[in-house]
Amino acid sequence: MKTLIKHIFRNRLLSAILLMGVSNGALATCSFMDSRFTPNDAVQLNLGSVIVQRDTPVGTVVWSATNNTLGGRNNFIECNATGYRTQWAAGSGYAPVAYSGQTLYQSGVPGLAFRIVTPGAGTTSGRYGTGPLPRQISNVPCTSSSTWWRLCGGTWGSYQLQLVKIAPTTGSGPITTGTITRALIVGETTIFDYAIASGTVQTVACSVTNPNITVNMGTAKNTDFRGTGSTSGNTDFAIALNCDASTNINMTLTAGSAGAADSTQGVLNLDNAGAADNATGVGVQVLYNSRPVSLGTRINVARTTANGTYSIPLQARYYQTQSTVTPGKADANATFTMTYQ
Repeated sequence: MKTLIKHIFRNRLLSAILLMGVSNGALATCSFMDSRFTPNDAVQLNLGSVIVQRDTPVGTVVWSATNNTLGGRNNFIECNATGYRTQWAAGSGYAPVAYSGQTLYQSGVPGLAFRIVTPGAGTTSGRYGTGPLPRQISNVPCTSSSTWWRLCGGTWGSYQLQLVKIAPTTGSGPITTGTITRALIVGETTIFDYAIASGTVQTVACSVTNPNITVNMGTAKNTDFRGTGSTSGNTDFAIALNCDASTNINMTLTAGSAGAADSTQGVLNLDNAGAADNATGVGVQVLYNSRPVSLGTRINVARTTANGTYSIPLQARYYQTQSTVTPGKADANATFTMTYQ
């Protein structure tokens, strides 16, 4: 009986020793070896007021920031084993959204989303890829032995956050705040957070208050013209706008149905060419800032400084296109297109 009890006791003791061995293996951990750093470290990104021009092309990055606070660290994590995986993980409150084969993250403002760029550094360069979070890799030590790893900032690398226009129409308003991306060691500890502290978006544009403009150029005499390229009197007119502050105003003037006699000199052909009552040998030239408008070319007019009205001053005049001018009607038309980008 005593022998049996002793045998059972020895078996239990052996089991306890084996269990202790398993526990010690499971206790392999990574810890901060540099007291300057903790798992609560974070960078708070402030976007400020982001101005988005209404006609900015889809796909444009309207704001971006690159940060290397984490990536610039020397060895600061020690793991008492090997084989760990590191990761860039999504924070909370930023739902994924598909755009052009990519996964971006909602910003809280319609038509705009965040692209998260994690290029890695050194031996991790390019390894995290560009897919949806989490992005995870292995074999990442900066210094190592057969029994331990040390990790540095280059294990994760720098971080870039981009705000991208993903739809033709964008809204205005506050950007979602909170932790958007987290660097960590899988199954171990959070290393670093990137968070959005504040930011707003304003989509700006102008409205045209006189979309249909008739310019009365009066009467010119054929004796006013002295040869091809000569002109007769300027008549002022203007495009009137009501604009948001910080709007980039661009104008493109294109010839109407009759086309252009000289696009680079802003000369329009007369309407109803060949009609018995039409003038011949002349066209209508349009000027901006006293210079001919290049038809079909976008002109950057101005960036507004305040909410309110804005006027684009233009002139029109007759322009001799042939060696001989005959009297008659001299009407022409053009289309102006306003863009804000």
